[in-house]
Amino acid sequence: MKVCLIIIISIVMTGCSQNIQYTVHRNISEHYAYFNDIAVDSKNTIYLSYKDFAHNNRLSVMMYKNNTWEYAGHPAITPLDIYYSTMEMSKDDIPYIAYLDCKFEDRLSVIRYSHETWGNVGSPGISDGLVENISMSIDDEGRIYVAYSDKAHNYKLCVKVFNNERWDDVIKPGYFNGNFQSLSDSIRIVTGKNGGIHLLFIDSSDAYRLKYAVIKNGVVNLKTISEKSVTSIDMIYDASNIYTVHSEEDCNVLSEIRGSGEINKIVYNHGAPAFYNKLVMGKLNVPFICMVNSTSLQLNVKSYYRGKIRSVYRASYKNTVSGMVSYMNVTHDAEYTIYIAFRDHDFDNKAGLLIIK
Repeated sequence: MKVCLIIIISIVMTGCSQNIQYTVHRNISEHYAYFNDIAVDSKNTIYLSYKDFAHNNRLSVMMYKNNTWEYAGHPAITPLDIYYSTMEMSKDDIPYIAYLDCKFEDRLSVIRYSHETWGNVGSPGISDGLVENISMSIDDEGRIYVAYSDKAHNYKLCVKVFNNERWDDVIKPGYFNGNFQSLSDSIRIVTGKNGGIHLLFIDSSDAYRLKYAVIKNGVVNLKTISEKSVTSIDMIYDASNIYTVHSEEDCNVLSEIRGSGEINKIVYNHGAPAFYNKLVMGKLNVPFICMVNSTSLQLNVKSYYRGKIRSVYRASYKNTVSGMVSYMNVTHDAEYTIYIAFRDHDFDNKAGLLIIK
């Protein structure tokens, strides 16, 4: 039986006291759910994708509309196992999913859901070899970008774009130093800001420091964000700034990369680095940090407003998500309601969803 709870708690956020509504959906999948991701269209239909242990580890997508969870199309939309799936919603309300495709020798495939049918975006198996660390972004013109590490190129970072019905390399495979073998959660791509392609990645050739690259008109500009080795990274942008988040050995760091190129860093949660870090933009261009504590594996949400980190959600809130979670991803809708998908350890590792409004 699927469970939905709605809790309203009065807290202080963005400098004033206000009610925040938390809606929790639990027991969404039939069995274990790994690589959970979330997307919402303009009609507020929620799509939740995951590796589905109820259907032979294939990819399944549930959608929530008219107060009911149902499969998008049918369960097990891939013929064989999948890994590292990630989902994005286009401006014309089409969900896209990129994933390691076991049918095509563990290469990268991208599919989309249109007219109640899942279909390939171009040819399946578009990478040269086995892929990991998959990240995807869709720009304002509808071009689809994927960044990933490729075993055929010594696990180095590769970037492709789908445009005019074909996949092309954005940069030469292996352009950046360092490889990503045995690294997880270590590549992000964002497009749409000032026409550039923004990459965030952990550089194993430079003591695992965090690097930020902008590719525009064929020119690559590279910055080093961290002085120490990092884990668990993410990136978003607003009208003016890029925001990145990462964990270091004993803390977490939010970096605000301003249009001038200046980098403002905010260190928080000393002694409690995150196992997962995800960023999502809230109302009034307020970034929200969704994090899973590396020790307790509990979910917490913080906001960054006027130079300060504030708590928005704690696992200690009664009747919310108090247990352990993993495989967490986030998004927002047109009204900046925040959606957090996760593997719910309290409900037999099935898919769960927390909505913050």
